[in-house]
Amino acid sequence: MPENCTISEVLEDAGLCNSSREPELECIGLVLSVMTERKLGKKSRWNGYFDFLPNEIPGMPMFWTTEELDRLNGTSLLDKLTGCKAQPECYVEAPCQIERKFREVVQPFLQRNAHLKLPHNAPSTYSLYLWATAVVSAYSFTIGDDRYQAMVPMWDALNHITGHANVRLHHCSKKGALQMIATRRIAKGEQVINSYGDLPNSELLRRYGFVEVDPNPHDCVEIALADLNRTCLTWRTHNSSSNKQPSAPALPPQSDTNSRCHGHLNETSADMLDSGSGGTDRHTEGRNGQSRKRARCSEPCAGHKSAPNCKERLKFLQEQSLVPSDGWFKVGRSGRASPELLEAARLLLLSDHDFNTFVRTVRQWRAPLVRPLSRPTAADMPDGLIQVLKQFCKESVQRCEGNLAPMSPRRVVASVKNSSGFSTDDMAAVVLRGEIECARQLEAWLDLQSPDGLLKHCSNTWKHIRSDVRTRLTS
Repeated sequence: MPENCTISEVLEDAGLCNSSREPELECIGLVLSVMTERKLGKKSRWNGYFDFLPNEIPGMPMFWTTEELDRLNGTSLLDKLTGCKAQPECYVEAPCQIERKFREVVQPFLQRNAHLKLPHNAPSTYSLYLWATAVVSAYSFTIGDDRYQAMVPMWDALNHITGHANVRLHHCSKKGALQMIATRRIAKGEQVINSYGDLPNSELLRRYGFVEVDPNPHDCVEIALADLNRTCLTWRTHNSSSNKQPSAPALPPQSDTNSRCHGHLNETSADMLDSGSGGTDRHTEGRNGQSRKRARCSEPCAGHKSAPNCKERLKFLQEQSLVPSDGWFKVGRSGRASPELLEAARLLLLSDHDFNTFVRTVRQWRAPLVRPLSRPTAADMPDGLIQVLKQFCKESVQRCEGNLAPMSPRRVVASVKNSSGFSTDDMAAVVLRGEIECARQLEAWLDLQSPDGLLKHCSNTWKHIRSDVRTRLTS
């Protein structure tokens, strides 16, 4: 978080500045600073920089209408944007849970700091908040060992093209300097290209508002921890009531009602502005003036309604670094499931007795001078692991193909070199096609796996513990 914005001291007092341990709050602090500088206009020392920033970023899904967002139903992009499958201790890069953050953090901050002259209940303030959120998402950087977020003039002018970056950006804390270093010879007149990271099209669209139509090598299909937990719980419950192992139990429905957690994200209800409450069951006016009903995220979608033992399992998975930082397991174009995904699914499928036994063993194993954990055996591999993951693949393909079906064939042609001039349907189609391909590759990879092979993958997740124990014993 920059220390030279107009309200840095106010943000510091509110705990919204340099909050490396609370990246979500730090991001909101940056949004608030951008809102303030924009409101100051020519009185801001950063006015010239803010004149450079775009007045709107219509390609970002946070500004799409409900009808446009419907094309993304069932995708990780939409679920991250709404936050309906968010997990405790997991952090998703902005933009996400936009309305909740405005209601719970931004509005109270503006009420306490009326001198900023940003009325907490004014529609114009919410519009400014949406713009600032989009700008922070698309233009900010994470800097230094402390990993704080900041807006960096000039750095943010560079485009991203996967595999074609010719510079890298470096923060030198000793010199207090930001450096742009060429990684190869750049000819006069050649575009200087940065890399925003190894991101799939779903993330490029959510964070920056564009897609790459040439096959993106980083495309992936993502499985939310909430979905994995709920599905494995269904499997365990089904099996505990039967002595026979079924070929595949019925999984929780992924209906349109559950997946439509969005509503129109660039509008907010009068109730939210007047009282700070969500107003999720009211009607709002869409971008074209149509009345649209704001959908509410259901409990099954949120994934929090589960047996008491499920919370213990999820906590254990996070303690053992088996859960990605954002709560989503990713499977790329190779179709190869990560050891963490396989081991998380295996542990979630174990019976309560077997799971508790495994946890006790791991707790003992972490203590010095204790014999290492033995490798899992065939008896430790639940029969449903392959079937559960293959069911995810089938459901993902069905949902994405269902969303693609109404689109014109022109919209899904993948020969255009960039997404400039694309409609929202065009960009949604690119994301959907990428997820379909990755889901099919995962299903094909699972067809080739044996229980012993999967056990080997699962056991690889515990190698870091062996190294940790060895380091402590020899140091």
